[in-house]
Amino acid sequence: MEAKTFTNRSNARRAARAAGIAADKIEIVVEADGRFAYREAAATRDTLKVPKFLRRTGPLSPEESKRRDEAAREVRVQLAAEQAKNKPSPPAKPAKAKVARGPTKIETLLDKAKSKKGLSRTELVEITGWTKFGGFFGGAKKAGLKLRSEKKDGETVWFADAA
Repeated sequence: MEAKTFTNRSNARRAARAAGIAADKIEIVVEADGRFAYREAAATRDTLKVPKFLRRTGPLSPEESKRRDEAAREVRVQLAAEQAKNKPSPPAKPAKAKVARGPTKIETLLDKAKSKKGLSRTELVEITGWTKFGGFFGGAKKAGLKLRSEKKDGETVWFADAA
């Protein structure tokens, strides 16, 4: 069974006390992954493979505890960076194929308005189904065309000219 590890020294100490280990027999160690674990002091220090400055030798001052926590955090960060560096990148997504689309309603209307016959209001409604024509005028403006209107047989007809 693998020993449980903790993100900081105080959590490991608290867990050791909860496990019934006397406070003077608790040994907090830093694992290879930078996390903290506790052991009874009976374990020999030579077998732990922990850098000497990280070994617990007695009660720690708050500053010493903080320094050791920061050192362990650095070990975790370095380990995470090394793992991220060795992780293969995900395969690239294939580019989406562009689908050839037919002309838009605006393009159809503008082509009709450019013709000699022009575009009547009735034709505009038949082609698009629109009852309001703001999109037609905006599309003409975007295309750089100037619309002029004439009345023919009581109906409005638009003609598109270059602006």
